[in-house]
Amino acid sequence: MDFRLLTVEDTEQYRSLRLQALEELPFHFASAYEIEKKKSIEELMEEIRPSGSQFIAGAFTGRELAGITAFKQEPLHKMKHRGQILSMYISPSARGNGAGKRLLAYLLDRIKENPAIEKADLAVGAENKGAIALYRSLGFVQYGEYENALKVDGEYVDELYMTLALKTEKIR
Repeated sequence: MDFRLLTVEDTEQYRSLRLQALEELPFHFASAYEIEKKKSIEELMEEIRPSGSQFIAGAFTGRELAGITAFKQEPLHKMKHRGQILSMYISPSARGNGAGKRLLAYLLDRIKENPAIEKADLAVGAENKGAIALYRSLGFVQYGEYENALKVDGEYVDELYMTLALKTEKIR
């Protein structure tokens, strides 16, 4: 399995995998399948185009995109020292061999290339035990919980908020 940042050439595969994720696991994402499927190719290309402050990493088996996760640095001046990890998903055929952990480790390495980023935050469904264990295995710690954070087809989803300090010195 190979890991790299997505480029606009990956737009069609990204769209397909993103929609698969939203359809398969609607309770795990804030985005909705019905909304995402309406996005134009041009909108998706803009989402995918990597910059210093946001990018999407992909896991590839050969030429096939098998996993995605994204990072977005906070845009406000006083918050630029942190960012959000978003949209973690591994296709069913690529699960069970550590692909998720390796993809997230790759993303963290890319985040660390930006010396301004001191911490990475994420939200995860409180019932998503596999993802929570993965994040903990990479050093993320929980700092909060939000009851009824998402509402999907009339059902509520609680979220845990987790963070990872990227600098060795204590953040104060």
